[in-house]
Amino acid sequence: MSRTTKLRSVLSPFATRCGLVIVVVASAWCAGCEDPCCARDSDCAAAAKCFEGSCRLACDDKSQCLSGQTCNPQGVCVGVETREQYCGFEFKGSAPLGGFEPEASPEPEPVVEPEPGPAPEPEPEPGVQPGCPDGYEPNDAINQAPTMPAAGGAEICADDIDYFQIDIPDSASATVTVTFDAPAVDIDLRLLNVDGQEVDIATGIGDTEVVTGTREDGQTFFLEVSAFAGRIGPYNFVLSRAPLVEMCVDDALEPNQDPETATPYFEIGGPLDATICLSDSDVFVFSPLGPPSLALVTLEPLDGPNPAVQFEKVDDSGWNTTGSLTNGAAQMLVRLDVFSYLTVFESGVGPGGARYRIRDEPYAVLCPDEFEPNDEVPVEVSVPVDARLSMCGDDIDLFFPFGFEGNDVITVTFDSPLSPPNSLLAVLARRVGGPQDFEIVEELSPGQSASMPVGDLAFGDVLVGVVRPGGFTELDLEYRLQLE
Repeated sequence: MSRTTKLRSVLSPFATRCGLVIVVVASAWCAGCEDPCCARDSDCAAAAKCFEGSCRLACDDKSQCLSGQTCNPQGVCVGVETREQYCGFEFKGSAPLGGFEPEASPEPEPVVEPEPGPAPEPEPEPGVQPGCPDGYEPNDAINQAPTMPAAGGAEICADDIDYFQIDIPDSASATVTVTFDAPAVDIDLRLLNVDGQEVDIATGIGDTEVVTGTREDGQTFFLEVSAFAGRIGPYNFVLSRAPLVEMCVDDALEPNQDPETATPYFEIGGPLDATICLSDSDVFVFSPLGPPSLALVTLEPLDGPNPAVQFEKVDDSGWNTTGSLTNGAAQMLVRLDVFSYLTVFESGVGPGGARYRIRDEPYAVLCPDEFEPNDEVPVEVSVPVDARLSMCGDDIDLFFPFGFEGNDVITVTFDSPLSPPNSLLAVLARRVGGPQDFEIVEELSPGQSASMPVGDLAFGDVLVGVVRPGGFTELDLEYRLQLE
């Protein structure tokens, strides 16, 4: 119910009292004019009618009404008027009867209704870019980069670049794999550190791109996602982090990965504890200390046998020794009259690396050994023989084995793990005359062996000799002789 209807129903008992009732129920403009109220048409001027308690301009059609008015079915001009328009009428009681004439008004300008247009676009929600609603916008700059979740999907739009932040405070590395619908979409990736430096890049031509950042590169990264040659579209991503394990903490001897940066062992003094890390090598140099002599160097693992820890010892004379810590500690002889280099390297020690120790001790060859003298007259030995012997100075060792049976085979094995290669030569010979007259049947280098059936020889014809080829006499050496 309108406010006017409410008032009419309340004041209906006083409907005949124009002075009170009609003033209330008339329009608001009526209340502001001088004596505008009426109870019947005769109360109004000739050109007006009494309508809802006020005198209104009579009409047959809209053309006889003022601007903004229309002619209602009762023949009265009604509509929205200004106070000046409404109060411009002359009413009975305020002007002579019949004196009512409406004021002339300008022709109304035609009202042009606006054409309906498209509905306004809704304001974008936070994190959504109009036209590219992937849920992460705006992220077109590093300082807008949201934290990348473990998996999700986004979209590259025209003139768009996406940035994501990746943190690995508790991880060893982070890898991002991005997939998309190639070739319609072509996504390129760059992984940046906090300084904006490129850590990794992926610009392939397939439907998958992968970049990885390790803890060595930093603990915070920014992934830059862009489209190549305008081939924009949606993409999916997966972020994986490698667990943080105990990382190798290298020793204070670094850098010592090559001969130029080698650790001077004798200057520092042993024993030395060190660590070999993944993709690392440690080099130690043993500088000459004086006349020809030897030191026994021991390389031992501190965390148990480890086949991944390997070593190589070389010196200026060409005496090379290689091995590993598969069975625990390993030993080698180092010449103290030339430069020697020991390189410790790894073949899969794992992220935690491996710890080891280097120590040295003097090494003296026992000269003469228990079979001397035997450099001119061979000493008789009973087969089998397995002895650790020495070669001192320009010594020659001769042996006359006996105790063979007719079907036996004589095998000579020369094993000299602590001697320089090619420094000793074993010979298997046949006696052809006096003590120094024999014919060489076989020459054996270190680690080799030779065999001969006894039946091919007369008893007492076999001679075994150990000599230094080329006069290699600067070191006293140890060797092992086996006759079987």
